[in-house]
Amino acid sequence: MILKRPQAHQGQKRVFSVQHNNGRLLLTVLPPDTDSTDEFVESTKRTHWIDKMSESKTLNNDRVSGMLTCLAQNKREAFVRVASKERAMLKTPTVLDTNQTMALARVMNLNDQQLERLRSYLLRMGKIRLNLSPKELAKIDREVGIASVAEPTFGTYVHEWAKGNNKKKEKKPPEKIDHWNVSLLREIAAEVDLHISHRFDAEENLSAMPTIDCDAPGFTEPGVAAIFGGDHGDKAFPFSVKLNLTSPQQRKESKKLNDQCPTVPIASIDCSKDTHTTLENTIMPQIRNEIAQLKRSLVLVVYDKDNVKECFHSYIVPKTINITSVSVLPNDDAVILQFLFSTQML
Repeated sequence: MILKRPQAHQGQKRVFSVQHNNGRLLLTVLPPDTDSTDEFVESTKRTHWIDKMSESKTLNNDRVSGMLTCLAQNKREAFVRVASKERAMLKTPTVLDTNQTMALARVMNLNDQQLERLRSYLLRMGKIRLNLSPKELAKIDREVGIASVAEPTFGTYVHEWAKGNNKKKEKKPPEKIDHWNVSLLREIAAEVDLHISHRFDAEENLSAMPTIDCDAPGFTEPGVAAIFGGDHGDKAFPFSVKLNLTSPQQRKESKKLNDQCPTVPIASIDCSKDTHTTLENTIMPQIRNEIAQLKRSLVLVVYDKDNVKECFHSYIVPKTINITSVSVLPNDDAVILQFLFSTQML
């Protein structure tokens, strides 16, 4: 028997055909010599030898099925393991990318913990994957001008309950209360960035940096009303701020009561009952200080005149700032836009 390797296949190192003296072609495969499954797969991706083998005319669907059947019979354990893994992947479609997942969280007013629970539930129960890539999140932050995200500050307070006059009634044991705060000023600046981005997307003819000053009921100066409040729910006391980034007339025209009026969680207490003592020893000192600071502040939006729709970022600064003394680096063509903020405490 005489076998020879055709010249057309000399460049293929792992897959080639040899020709019998009767003219028939015999497909020959030289798998890579590796120590692990990952190395084998990586080598396969690099050399594309399986792709070349699949493209061969001598390897039709019947022969592929026959090869897989033999592997299933002779290497049952490995075959079942790989098949189970691939089947799980097939049953877990990627239905949302990172941008769509973040949009879902925004529309549904989900915080990070709620979003993580939703992703875990859908993956386990519905075999639905919601992608949330850290690299994509960092890219989104850069695009909207968020250089970094301030982490919440956490704390614990032990509340001692007062003794009652009833001697028969046992004293309530001390309660360990967990709480957290976020930076109010940074959260507001981020919401302003999101609102401006929304304006540019929604208003096609908008080419200049918009102002969101409006007349708010109860205030003498135009600005943005910030409404603070909280209410005890199921063993927790969440505290939020609502930003009226549109005027009452704009909301009336849009027929949406809370159009562009986001409610932002800024603090929370895990407690059985919210008392004055509990609030004063947990979240209220920081909130009170930041509200006082907010009343003395304004928002500066720094943007690039040549790329105003994409290159901008909001900052909370004192009203006493001297605008002429502000320098922006490295682009001296950047412009500063200011508007006032008002606050209202419920």
